[in-house]
Amino acid sequence: MYIISKEAQAFLNATVLAPKNKIETVALVGPAGCGKTSLVFEVAQQLNTKPSHVVTLMCSKDVTVHDISTSKTVEDGNVKEIVSPVLENMCRDNSVTYLDEFMSLPADVAVHLNSMLDHRKEVTLPNGKTYKRGKQAIVFLSSNPIGYAGVKRQHGGFMDRFPTLKMGYIDGEDKLLQSAFPNVPKPDTMRLAQFAKLIRTSQRTKESRTECSTRSLLMMCNMIENGCDMSTALHACLNVPQDEFAAVAEMAKLAMGAEVFKDDKGDETIDLFAEKDKKNKTLETELKTANETIAGLNDKIAQLKGLIS
Repeated sequence: MYIISKEAQAFLNATVLAPKNKIETVALVGPAGCGKTSLVFEVAQQLNTKPSHVVTLMCSKDVTVHDISTSKTVEDGNVKEIVSPVLENMCRDNSVTYLDEFMSLPADVAVHLNSMLDHRKEVTLPNGKTYKRGKQAIVFLSSNPIGYAGVKRQHGGFMDRFPTLKMGYIDGEDKLLQSAFPNVPKPDTMRLAQFAKLIRTSQRTKESRTECSTRSLLMMCNMIENGCDMSTALHACLNVPQDEFAAVAEMAKLAMGAEVFKDDKGDETIDLFAEKDKKNKTLETELKTANETIAGLNDKIAQLKGLIS
């Protein structure tokens, strides 16, 4: 089950899923593991695209023009032109081409996609041959936001050829986790989702470099459902810098010690500070008992002094 946010659904309905005048090239920009790739394959499924007509190119600084157009080879003494899988798929009807991490493409490579991605929907190569984009040939481009390692802003003349959906982590991650792994107790999925929120809040304020993506949460639940304890799953699926380990451990303690209860509407919610409240109440009780004991001792001391005098 893939949960599409209202904002994402509205974007898709106005672009690649529009009943007419589709916008067939769109970009998805969001943090690692927030569901960009899953969204692409969800749309491909909704469009009934054949698996063989869904092609992904993992972009990097090492991608060359030949990876998105054609290359030449020699067979039996004859020069043969080979069309790249990306270009071939863009020319297919009812296809989905996915350019993952497109911000990493070298600018001199990205520019060769311009005419294929805009209203012209075709590209003419130096050999004079023109390749036309297929009917309902959807192209998704995705990237992490600027600031992630290796991510550089593409030229404005490239970026203004398509609309961009800025994605974040979905609300209700616990429901997604529960749907994907129903054997994991619901309170645990709620605590994991709350833990992820704490990590991301710390990351937004620049206090932490640790990431906890939806993808990481799904892996944790997979391990837990397979019999792994939560602590081991957390250690296995999170890459925590050594200098942040203590802080992340405190966040985990805070979230995992939380209590799940029903609010006034009957909906289940989570109380992060339940464990701290318990400890505080225990300390208050112990302090009260100690004070009562001290008061009792003071009374006895006063009585003894009275007897002595």
